[in-house]
Parts: sequence; C-alpha cells; structure tokens
Amino acid sequence: MFLFLCLVESVNILFRNFALISYHLRMKKFFAPIFSLLVGCSSAFATGFSLTSSESSSYNDIYINGTVGQLSVFLVNSTENGATLNFSCETQDSLYQMKWYSYTEDVDHLTEISSGVVTKAATSSLSDFKTNCGYAVEYADKEGNKSTYYVWLTKFLPITSATVDTSEYHCDQLPIHIAPVMTYRTIYGNVNTVKRTEEVSYSVFEMEKERTIDSKTEELSGDSIIYIPSVPTVDTRFDFVNTLFGSTFTTDTFVTYAVNAFPFMIADTAYVTEMDEKDVLKNKDGRVIVYFGEPDNFRSSSPFSIDFKSNCSPKVDEFVWYFGKDETFKGARQYPIKSWKDSIINYKGLNSLGKHCIKYEASNSKSGCTYSSYACFTVVGSELYVPNVFTPNSNTNKLFRVSYSSIKSFECRIYNQWGRKVFETDNIKEGWDGTFNGRELPTGVYFVVINAEGYDGQEHHKKVTLSLIRTED
Repeated sequence: MFLFLCLVESVNILFRNFALISYHLRMKKFFAPIFSLLVGCSSAFATGFSLTSSESSSYNDIYINGTVGQLSVFLVNSTENGATLNFSCETQDSLYQMKWYSYTEDVDHLTEISSGVVTKAATSSLSDFKTNCGYAVEYADKEGNKSTYYVWLTKFLPITSATVDTSEYHCDQLPIHIAPVMTYRTIYGNVNTVKRTEEVSYSVFEMEKERTIDSKTEELSGDSIIYIPSVPTVDTRFDFVNTLFGSTFTTDTFVTYAVNAFPFMIADTAYVTEMDEKDVLKNKDGRVIVYFGEPDNFRSSSPFSIDFKSNCSPKVDEFVWYFGKDETFKGARQYPIKSWKDSIINYKGLNSLGKHCIKYEASNSKSGCTYSSYACFTVVGSELYVPNVFTPNSNTNKLFRVSYSSIKSFECRIYNQWGRKVFETDNIKEGWDGTFNGRELPTGVYFVVINAEGYDGQEHHKKVTLSLIRTED
C-alpha cells in the first residue's frame, strides 16, 4: 500500500508540473484538448473534477484555493461529441450513495440529476453538461461519512471590446477596459470575476543596451481592466492574444500624450582622464557616452567640452536642462532651450573642478505628463603619471607617453646618459618612439624631466629614469 501511495503522489506531481510547464510555454488551441484528456487520465488518482473531450482549463484564484479543493472552476472554450464532466475519488471504494446535482445560484438550491450519469469504480461521469452552470457530487464512504464537492463551468469568452477612457490623460499607467467579463458562482452564490491572461503587444519608444526598441510584448492579467504598466509614449494599437486558447483582438489606435526620454552626453576620449579611460562606455565612433540614470562613473579632465542630446519621445513639447553641483540641483542653472530637443549640442561651460550634475525634464503641455532623469560626472584635479620603461619595437608599450588629467601646461625633455637632449615636446598628447633624428636609439637608461601645471593651480615637477628596451626579433 505504501508503494502504491508513493506512486500515486509521484503521478500527481508529474501532472501538476506538466500543467505549469504548459502554461508558461503558452500553448494555444491545439494543445488544450490534449491537456484536458491528460488531466482526465490523472484524475483517477485524486479526488476532484476533470473534463474530457473539451478545450478547457482549470482556473484558480485566492477564493478557490481557500476552499481547499471543495470548489473547482473550469474555463470551457469548446466541447466535442462525447465530452464528459468527471468526478474521481482517491481510492477504489469511496463512491457510495453517490448523487449528482446542478445549480445556477448557490448550493442551497441544488437540483438532482437523474440521467446522463455513468459510474465505474471510483470515477463517475456526466454527459450533456452545460457551461455557466455549477455541479455537485455527494457521496459517502464505507462508514457512512458524506462528502460533497462542487464545480463551476464558465464559458470562455474572447475579448470583443478593449477601450481606453479618453476623458482623462494617462501619464503613468494605462487602464484598458475589456469586455465581456467572465464570472463564476461561489458555493454561497456570490459572483466572482475571472481574470484572463493575455499577451499584449504594442509600439513603444524605449531603449535597451543602447538599442532603440519600437515594440514590446507583455503577459498581463485582468478581469474587466488590463493595466499597461507604463503608458506608451507613441501612438499605438494593442494586440491581445489569449494565453490559454489563442483568441485575438486588436484595438483602435490609442493617441498618447505621455512622454519619456533617454538623454545622454558624449565626450571625446581626449577629455576623459587617461587613468579612467578603460572603465567608460564608448559609442561606435569611439567617443565616451554616458546615459542619464546610470551611476556617475565618468571622470573628466579640464578643460573640456561635452555634447548633450535629449533623445525624447515624439509628444515632448516642453523641456528644461538643469546644471547643478549635486543631485539636489539646489540653485541649479536652467536652460529651456528648444533647439536642444533633437540635435546634439556642444556645451563648454562646465570646466570648474568637482562634481557636476545635469538633469533633463520633459513634458507635454496638453496632458501635463512629465519625465525627468539626470546624470553626474566629476571634473578631477590635475594628475600626472610618468612610466619608467617602454619597448619601442614591441607590439605593445611602443611609445613613451604620460597619463594625465586636468593639465594646463606641459613641458617634457628627455636626455641620454651623456646629457644630450634626444626628445622635447610641450604637447602632452605626444609620445616618444625612441628615435633621435630618425635613428633608433639603443637600449639603455634615459632621463626624463617634466614641468607641468594643472588647472587647479598645482605644479608638477618630475625627474625620472626611463628604461628603453629593445626586444630581439
């Protein structure tokens, strides 16, 4: 007996997992009849109802789960000839004094069913059942203890209407009113609504990993209203596909007045501290790009220029840029410049050292819908790093060149061991390739003298030895 009970429980777990997998794979019409038949096969091992030869699916919510199996609800899309509603018990000897009833209001008004019932062993089947109707099975065990289980069959109704209330503007969340509404009766006669799950596809203006997304599909649920989590910022239709039975519906075009934006700033790598260059994101042109709303990991040398673009949705008609010293934007400068909406604008007014934050606020004047985001970066103080070895004829480290940030003036001289000057420059971006007058200089120790001044007023005086190493071919 113990092994038999273990086998029963294993089969039940298998079919419960099978039902869960079928839901998440979003199987459509062709799968539902097969699923119903399989549920019917499995029901012989557990107490409860099932349907055979029907395109149907069991339905659960908080109330149904709270009845601890006493009430079951099925959504029925269609039935075939020979379809039956089945009730099965967990053992072979549980069905005594069994009776079938139907009800349309509550379980205090049951009507006994006298025909169309076939009982074999621990399974009893009812043919010619109806939808939008409830059924009950009462039976006793050997000791005479009676039990009653209830089931409600709701006719599945595909969406025939989906509308948006246009008497108000929607900025954050979009409710779509759907009809018809499906319901079921509780055992006490109360009417509960059925939530349907739909795949909803629509147009959007969004970005993901620097790529613009123009459409998306979400799996959403609702009874009389399905809420779109974020209001689309482009005009769009909504395509509904039911996840259980594959019914479809397309709305009229929704005209939006919501707004959003994905502003970004771009700087040449020349203005990024060379010590941080490996940590920044670059666009396809090799320029540093920072999207608003991301962590402020961008450090810049001074002076520098930076480009901004609002990258906003079509319904934006008012916008303001704010420039502040931190995320509070207290005392921030405001620039409501409309020419900054669509084109990249070069700005050179942020050269002071320290943290800088830029906020973009966009809105639609008709609806009052708004959107804002910001980004911060830091203009760092002067820094100078001088390497002490390089290998001109290698694949890497071929040039002697300093790393720096915020350097205002720079002078570098390099001498050989006899004190002869072999290289000189006042361009901090220029490197030495280990030659003098077009001739390669030999491996050895050289002496570097650097005098520089930063934009923060700090002076940098460096005297270092430099090892020039030529590798063998």
